[in-house]
Amino acid sequence: MIYFKVPDIQYLAQGYSEYIETSKGLSDGTKNQYISIIKHYLRNQVLNKVEKKNYEDIFNPQRILEFHAYRKSDIKRAALASLLEYLKTEYSEIDRRFTIEYPAIEKPDRHTTEFLPLEAIQFIFGPNVQYEGEEKIIAPCVYALSFFCCFEQKHLISLKVSDLIIEERLIRNLRRNTKNPHLIQWLEVNEKTYNLLARYMEYRDTLNTESDSLLIIDGEPANTATLNKMFQLLTQRNHNKSQINNNVSAQLLVRTFILYSLISTKGKGLAQILQTQEWNSQIREALNKFLEENLRQYNKEDILSQLSYEEIVGAVSNSELYFDSVEPNENKIIIEDVVENIADITRYIAGIPYLEENDVSMEDVYDYENITNRNLVENKVVIQRMVRDSTMAQWLKTQYDNTCQLCDYKLRYAEGNYSEAHHIRPYNKTHRGDDNIRNMIVLCPNCHTQFDDLYYCINPDTLNIHCLFEDDDYHLENLKFKEWHNLGKEYLNYSWELFTQKKNQLQRPQ
Repeated sequence: MIYFKVPDIQYLAQGYSEYIETSKGLSDGTKNQYISIIKHYLRNQVLNKVEKKNYEDIFNPQRILEFHAYRKSDIKRAALASLLEYLKTEYSEIDRRFTIEYPAIEKPDRHTTEFLPLEAIQFIFGPNVQYEGEEKIIAPCVYALSFFCCFEQKHLISLKVSDLIIEERLIRNLRRNTKNPHLIQWLEVNEKTYNLLARYMEYRDTLNTESDSLLIIDGEPANTATLNKMFQLLTQRNHNKSQINNNVSAQLLVRTFILYSLISTKGKGLAQILQTQEWNSQIREALNKFLEENLRQYNKEDILSQLSYEEIVGAVSNSELYFDSVEPNENKIIIEDVVENIADITRYIAGIPYLEENDVSMEDVYDYENITNRNLVENKVVIQRMVRDSTMAQWLKTQYDNTCQLCDYKLRYAEGNYSEAHHIRPYNKTHRGDDNIRNMIVLCPNCHTQFDDLYYCINPDTLNIHCLFEDDDYHLENLKFKEWHNLGKEYLNYSWELFTQKKNQLQRPQ
């Protein structure tokens, strides 16, 4: 069977977008929602699952039922109906009498656990949220502290000025308590959170407040009412509401961050999470969702009968944590058992063999056209590469339409367009990088080979490309980035140190 592949999905999504943009009677906000929903549906329910040209199977009731768990929206049915209308106008393979059979969907009770879709997270931390007055400075800090630092409302209210060391990019881990003093005491905030906090602290200095509370809202220390207001503005203003279908809260942001940490690291991110907080309902619900999606993605429904969720949770939560005191007031946590347990479990669920010698799961050989600006020759080059595959890497390559961020080349081969995700901090046993989009860029195979060889590296301060040989065409050039794609300074610093070492070795006199 030949299934819908990425180029097919991209073609369908582009055609549908153009179709819906010309539709009459729909507001711009509704059109954008339709397009977002259908792109999400095609990516999650059709890609590699539906036989090519079997358009009616796109609307299989089971697929719609599964999609309901992904995406909470009152207009999903209308969006799917518009997709069917588009297909009927463009493709003769679909029966004009065909109608969608919607499955019976039970209304979720009030205990149903929700997570924000990735598009909503990108919107929240993007430039298009509507704010009023001081909200523009304070609200993004609140969201970042909840999402990236996993602080719930009680932690946000408790934060003191002394809990932030802005010069060192550190914030006190308020989830650490006297019952478990071995959790790490300070969290290093990421680049996004640091920039938001730095701007906020400049603003806070102008308030002349005597309060030691870190967050000052409407002239008073943050409290439940003012924080609720900050979260409600995301869904009460029409512009924001068109992008976010959930009622946002600190708990929802925490839970969503944990889920995406698990997804982007294939479960290994649980180790880091357990360094900052004890096993709790937020972690349990995110892990449960992560496991459910893995079971669905790899069609391994029988796994639950072989290995129950309780057994999986037990394997992780009952692992011993070994603590090694480095200095009197500094804690270092070694949790290899947790890492290996969750890694083994997720590999078992996914059915992916693990090869320690090269940290890859697939081997492919491709013919690549060597037509870059650096090496113009008319012959073809065969490069053998070990290709890893991950959900986040695939998603990132789709966002860049398989176009190299350095040379702008889009490789064509029999199955469609092809690109590779390069890990800035290498993903292997030696360097221990991870599948996080802050650690990945999209490259063609030739550029990827040169980045892997440290022929190229990204300067962490300027983000310019540096080459071992300064006469190279791309030396001091810039990568092409989507506005939401930010690289992690910690990954850039790590790679830059390796690059510097190699350059020094090459320049050392023989």
